[in-house]
Amino acid sequence: MRFKHLEHPSMGLHVLATDKFKTNTVVVTMRLPLEQGRVTRVALLPYVLTRGTATHPSVRSMNAALDQLYGSFLTADVHKLGDRQVVQFRLELPNGKYIPGRPELLRQGLALLYEVLTRPVREAGALKASFVELEKDALRKRVEGIFNNKASYARIRCVEAMFPGDAYGLFAGGRIEDLPAIDPAALEAEYGRLLAESTMDAFVVGDVDPDAVAEELRRVFTFEGLRAGRPVEAPMAPGVPLPPVAPAVRRITEAQDVNQGQLVVGLRTPVRLVDPGYHAMAVYNGVLGAFAHSKLFMTLREQESLAYATGSRYDPHRGVLFIQAGIDVANEPRAVAVVEAALEAMRRGEVSEQELAQTRAMMLHGHHEVEDSPGRLIMQAFEALVAGREHPHEALAAVLPTIGVPEVAAAAETLRLDTVYFLRDAQPAPTAAP
Repeated sequence: MRFKHLEHPSMGLHVLATDKFKTNTVVVTMRLPLEQGRVTRVALLPYVLTRGTATHPSVRSMNAALDQLYGSFLTADVHKLGDRQVVQFRLELPNGKYIPGRPELLRQGLALLYEVLTRPVREAGALKASFVELEKDALRKRVEGIFNNKASYARIRCVEAMFPGDAYGLFAGGRIEDLPAIDPAALEAEYGRLLAESTMDAFVVGDVDPDAVAEELRRVFTFEGLRAGRPVEAPMAPGVPLPPVAPAVRRITEAQDVNQGQLVVGLRTPVRLVDPGYHAMAVYNGVLGAFAHSKLFMTLREQESLAYATGSRYDPHRGVLFIQAGIDVANEPRAVAVVEAALEAMRRGEVSEQELAQTRAMMLHGHHEVEDSPGRLIMQAFEALVAGREHPHEALAAVLPTIGVPEVAAAAETLRLDTVYFLRDAQPAPTAAP
């Protein structure tokens, strides 16, 4: 499934016309570099904006407006993609073609979404103070909730350890310590910067005429006086060398009040989404730890009984691969040894045809699952757009049979062990001898 790319003076337009869904999904993304000084303000903004607009100045009024669009729903979130912070608004609404009277729901929905983006509720020339305070409290609870989930906390801490002072080391959801300094005026100024400086794209998936949708978006999304034009972002460059890292592997242990240890191993690779070796690295990750048949699952969990849960994740936007396992604290030395042995086995090309066949099947299954979800289709297209590579996932079925043991071993050779992070329980202080 391919999106049609259309013209707009202030944003990118991408429309996928398909009769597979009875709904229309609209996603507007706004991306900008991650910066410590503004990451929390940006993280707050989409939630403040979706609380109300000049025409619908309360949550109740916003919900009523969405109910009038036959139960449409609007959500917002913030996430990280490589070194970028991404603000996303998603509107899902029924397709008027399938409703008696054929109401123009998409046109009405786009008008509401544009108002959310450009006409927030204001007081004294700034964003509404009560909305700001409510969302500051909500952000605090979100971050505390993530940090109270020790598996999530360990992943975040490992990333911070691997990328000190680097944008990729920032958590896109914001920082609690920044909240006291954020007031409505500061957030209003950040809102203006976001509209003026971010790279914006709109994606539409549904049973629509792409040209008609594009014309409607050009008519409604005018951004008069708000955006002088579309910021041009440099595409991801292939073959980027590994940045300088510590001369030895970082080995970090942190103690907290936990019931289970969390082991996170971080590796770097120059292979990213735009590189020819991307698909081989994705297969490598699948064989290593992405699926239930993978080496780490079979060794750490099934054979050695060392891990309650384990897996690996490859981020092709920065060229990093993370391995994580929940283990008993006493098993940490053995678990690290098993992980390092699995990495070495992959480097030697010790991959069976069964492992390859199962990995190919699981990757294809995941690819087909994406085609059943408008949201996932949009995210896949968005990630390809940001990388500057046209839908690399579409080539998956053709490329997978060409990736064998030599290609997986070659991918393994590009990986460099960087950080071993372990979150364990707090050890009791030694008792003084009587």
